[in-house]
Amino acid sequence: MVLGELSYMLTSRLLAPQGQEPRTARQVAPYLLGLLGWAGIEMGDKQLACAALEAWRDGQADSFVDCYLQARAAAAGEPVCADNARHFPESVHPAELVGLARPGKPPPARGQ
Repeated sequence: MVLGELSYMLTSRLLAPQGQEPRTARQVAPYLLGLLGWAGIEMGDKQLACAALEAWRDGQADSFVDCYLQARAAAAGEPVCADNARHFPESVHPAELVGLARPGKPPPARGQ
């Protein structure tokens, strides 16, 4: 979550120096990748986060969060639940899931 927030804030028009364009993913991603290399930074899915930052840097999606969702779904062998077919051509639209999940019960396996 922190990487998602940092990626958003560091590329935001609101935080760009007055009169300058906001930073791009190509500028911000290397900085965030460097942070993940610090010895004191611990996270369970650091490799996924690095892959997502690299994909975001390379323009595979407009946001780091989209790239992270894609990397995580790919690692699990599952599609992303999204209505953004441009970035997630193999996605499952949220409307397809209506009625499948019930509070307190796990959703059924795919294909059921």
